[in-house]
Amino acid sequence: MDWEIIATNLSRERWDWGCIVSMDSKGRDIFVVQAHRDGRRFIVHADEKLTAFVELERAIHKFAVGFDRVKYRLSDHVAAEFGSRP
Repeated sequence: MDWEIIATNLSRERWDWGCIVSMDSKGRDIFVVQAHRDGRRFIVHADEKLTAFVELERAIHKFAVGFDRVKYRLSDHVAAEFGSRP
């Protein structure tokens, strides 16, 4: 199954993750997937298991890309402050 590939990748990257199925008030299944590592936690929900895992993967990636941008901006700021590039 495709969601298992994402789960395996999360485990390889040292993320602890879990998935539960709940039911909404209309009797529909809701999949809740969470992952945490190094004090960061991501929780997503969707009406399909694969969709929940894809959204979780996307949320982690979006955070990681944004985090790299922040580090880059800080490096630029420090370089400008001290007249050198790291």
